[in-house]
Amino acid sequence: IKNERSRPDTATPDAIEEYVRCYSMPGGIRAMLAVYRAMLTDAEQNRQAARKKLDIPVLALGGSAFIGERNAEQARLVARVED
Repeated sequence: IKNERSRPDTATPDAIEEYVRCYSMPGGIRAMLAVYRAMLTDAEQNRQAARKKLDIPVLALGGSAFIGERNAEQARLVARVED
């Protein structure tokens, strides 16, 4: 859990305890792993959806700890840009 964060110190003991509590419940690990099981389906759905640019307003935010400027570049691939 700590290694998955840009700032490992944000994984407080209370947060880790909550992860353990949730994952220890019946079905907890199965629910967490469902994200990974759905990846291929999600990817195909995203490919199909990306064939047409979005016709709704889009706000793309990024930061130095998470993809930075690439966030806007990626948004331009699926949304029209207005000046």
